[in-house]
Amino acid sequence: MEGKFLMKTLFESYGEISRVISVIDRKVLHRGVNSHSSVGYAKTLDTMNDILNLVIRKRELAFVKNMISQSLTEIPLHLAKLLVLKYIEKQTDKIISKVCQIGTRTIHRRIDKAFKECYMVFVKEGYGKKEFEKLFANEKWLAGVYDYLCHKNKVKIETAKKLQKNNSNFAIYDYFSC
Repeated sequence: MEGKFLMKTLFESYGEISRVISVIDRKVLHRGVNSHSSVGYAKTLDTMNDILNLVIRKRELAFVKNMISQSLTEIPLHLAKLLVLKYIEKQTDKIISKVCQIGTRTIHRRIDKAFKECYMVFVKEGYGKKEFEKLFANEKWLAGVYDYLCHKNKVKIETAKKLQKNNSNFAIYDYFSC
């Protein structure tokens, strides 16, 4: 697992993490309110185990969301601003370019740098590849986002290599600048 794609996965999924946490809250409330209708010890125990598992899942996602916020406070401000504009506020590259007064290629280079620095904050806090593997094992949807981003990048690299074999440097530039 590469740090850049791990961070891109989390930032791409930032809003969804909040939505999943809200859904978990509603499920816990619903199960708790309806637990009075459980008949027998086994049914009550199952309900309590379901609630406990949901709370553990919520705690893990909330921790990741807080780590994202913490990483934004620990990286340089100009890099954090780019990540917030791009992934949290969902602004286009054109708008980010105007706001930050930088070119679109510079945006992407700096975002890559920001991802690396955010990943180092996670590692410093003891949240490395093993913890991400555990998170992705529990949250299949996050693993799907990660796989999609990695596959998308692999296709982009393979296409660039094909273009390079044709000695089309302008085509490579055009391909990566879109």
